[in-house]
Amino acid sequence: MSTPPLIARQPVYDARHHVLAWDIAHARAQHPAATPSADPDSEAAEAAHFELLTGALLVAGLERLIGNGFGFLPVSAHTLLSPTLRLLPPLQVVLTLPAAGLQSVDLPARLAPLQRAGYRVALDGCRSLEPGLLPLLPDLDFLRLDAAALGAAALAPLLQSLRGAGFHGVAIATGIADAGTAQAALDAGVLGLQGPLFRRPQPVAASALDTGREAALTLIAALNRPDAGLPEISNLIRRDATLTYKLLRYVGSAWFGLGEVHSVDHALICLGRLRLRLWATLVAMTGAAGERHDLLELALVRAGMCRDLLLAEGGDAETGTLAGLLSTLDLLFGLPLERVLAGLPLNRELRQALLEHAGPAGRALALALAYERGDWEEVHAAGRDEQVFDAYFAALAQAHETLEQIGTSH
Repeated sequence: MSTPPLIARQPVYDARHHVLAWDIAHARAQHPAATPSADPDSEAAEAAHFELLTGALLVAGLERLIGNGFGFLPVSAHTLLSPTLRLLPPLQVVLTLPAAGLQSVDLPARLAPLQRAGYRVALDGCRSLEPGLLPLLPDLDFLRLDAAALGAAALAPLLQSLRGAGFHGVAIATGIADAGTAQAALDAGVLGLQGPLFRRPQPVAASALDTGREAALTLIAALNRPDAGLPEISNLIRRDATLTYKLLRYVGSAWFGLGEVHSVDHALICLGRLRLRLWATLVAMTGAAGERHDLLELALVRAGMCRDLLLAEGGDAETGTLAGLLSTLDLLFGLPLERVLAGLPLNRELRQALLEHAGPAGRALALALAYERGDWEEVHAAGRDEQVFDAYFAALAQAHETLEQIGTSH
């Protein structure tokens, strides 16, 4: 019996670091009973995987994965013929072919009926103007340049050549690892940016925090003191009308199912000290996120995954949730995580989980991060494929619900 294919997403950003689209990453389902002679790269195996992939996307829900946006779905010349491909909504997927090896089949003939049906097409991993690209360029919607292989200096000349050869669509640079390459891509006329750079802290000027983020960090520290009791937490919340309003909307979300909560005292009674502290921490993080709603959503997804994965191992839900939330503080504040956590009164277990991925909570966090970045070998090694798949999609659904409750969904 096989497990479902693993599916995750990675963001593609515009120049303002807003999410432009999503890359749909996936790994083939594991087949424990497969024979050693089976060729995983055969057309039959590729077709079987694609059937499982489209089925999983339809069952789990593309909207849950990518919201109201669209995603780049990897396809091949062979899977363009799949009958299940047309079950995917054209407005939500961009059929993304590898730029290499395009001469082997008549791609325009295979793409034409799909394009007439409304599907958009992208080529991924473009490194040069190959002859095989020429018939496709005029009808391409997106072209994804491999910035990691090309280097910053080669982006503008290549894109200029591609434009001259008939490409009129949107250019995206992938594999961006540093700010210089990102700026070179934007200067070249690229509209979308993707790569490891955007999952690392972006430094703030003079390593200083703005007033709003500093206030948020101070509040997070106060809320997470081990000796902080209900009266003190209540007073901290009441001092900030925005915090009170957002918290009351949060506790009425799907995370708790409590219905309408009318006051901080009502929230105190319903949630208790630990859960109220947890959610006040999350609300404080919304202030630090500013317009970067994707980072707040990332925090919520990590929190949900860590909670469910830790609970499945007999661990503590609050520790898992907090580990997932706080793991994004480096991205929210533009500082190394060690520096941000230095000002927080966390217990040893949580600090080691966040900084060393040690202990049960640390292992849950490491697994969630591996899934997030599409490190499928590490995910498979944990032996929890189906469990982590379920945790990921459940966390996405809860994150969307929570963001809608506070009016920050996009």
